[in-house]
Amino acid sequence: MKRIFKNTLLFLLAFSLLIPTVAYAAEYEWRYNEQTGLYDYVPVGSGETPAFTPTPKPTEKENTGGSGALLQVTDVPGNYKKGTVYGPKLSANELKQVKAAVVKAVNSCIREDMTDKQKIVALVNYLCDQCKFADDWSKNRANTAWGALVYGEAQCSGYARAMIALLDAVGIESKYVHASSKASNPSHQWIILKYEGAWYNLDPQMIDDYRRIVNGVVTYPRPIVLYGGEYMPAETKLPKMATKNITLQ
Repeated sequence: MKRIFKNTLLFLLAFSLLIPTVAYAAEYEWRYNEQTGLYDYVPVGSGETPAFTPTPKPTEKENTGGSGALLQVTDVPGNYKKGTVYGPKLSANELKQVKAAVVKAVNSCIREDMTDKQKIVALVNYLCDQCKFADDWSKNRANTAWGALVYGEAQCSGYARAMIALLDAVGIESKYVHASSKASNPSHQWIILKYEGAWYNLDPQMIDDYRRIVNGVVTYPRPIVLYGGEYMPAETKLPKMATKNITLQ
């Protein structure tokens, strides 16, 4: 019996030497997949060679796109009445602050000659630069546009509501979407938007969660992808979705 036990241990030791060591990373990052045209969420330090060239954080003009002058508006279109999708329970004063924050955003990153693609990219980058994920949705209006744009912290619902306010300001149609009870994360929220005549999913909070790291340095630009298809929304009367994905950045 002792000999069998000893031989078994020797076999397992020899076999283990044939198996390559795998280092499990505690953090993940997005990596561009040349075959699919999308970004894959893979472990940091997994040994895979990134299919992109690291770039530093862009300057303001590079981050916005366009060559015209930045807009200088004093008012923006949108729904700033009580009960708005920007935050159904926001007060009149809080909605006034949201509107001021949206005006600031437009004047900071939207240029006169921008295409819709450039506007979407600029506003997503602006939101992700100004906001970080909140630990508690019930504090500091984290589930509203006020939390995302005024306080600077929000959860998925706050990111989504803020994104709608920003898109309303530049005339891009969008809708708020809540996951159904059958979804893998039934409490998640995102938006759908109309781009070039078709409707796509956009998840600004997920975009802000990405980490693109090369040699320990966070690099830009963020992967901004419009996704076609339906992702188990709770809403039943949404527009027909596009069938393909579009990578904007």
